[in-house]
Amino acid sequence: FDLATYDVGGQSLRVGAMICTELMFNERARAYGKAGAELIVAPRASGRNPASWRTAASMAALISGCYVVSSNRVGPSDGGPVFGGTGFAYGPDTTALGQTTPDEPLAVVELELVSSHQQKSQYPCYVSE
Repeated sequence: FDLATYDVGGQSLRVGAMICTELMFNERARAYGKAGAELIVAPRASGRNPASWRTAASMAALISGCYVVSSNRVGPSDGGPVFGGTGFAYGPDTTALGQTTPDEPLAVVELELVSSHQQKSQYPCYVSE
């Protein structure tokens, strides 16, 4: 896995990506946090019930000390499942920051990179494997 670094307003933002079901497994989120990421993005194609996905995103934020944002495909696929369209964002301390729905497909959240850096010094982020 690699981190991408972006210049945002004169600050460096380190971003890691997880694709859909990877969000359900904590190892990558933990590794991104240890590598210095501040943001994890996780696009998904999942069903209508986002409860387990919210739990996974919140846990990824908790163990990484990163912001976690996840978008979701919306609508039916050709002959397959119907995708739920709910997206969400969590802060490094697992605070829910925003949510999208099929009717409101855009949410804007502000990232405070110092929050990510501070959270990495808190439990459980600082615990070594």
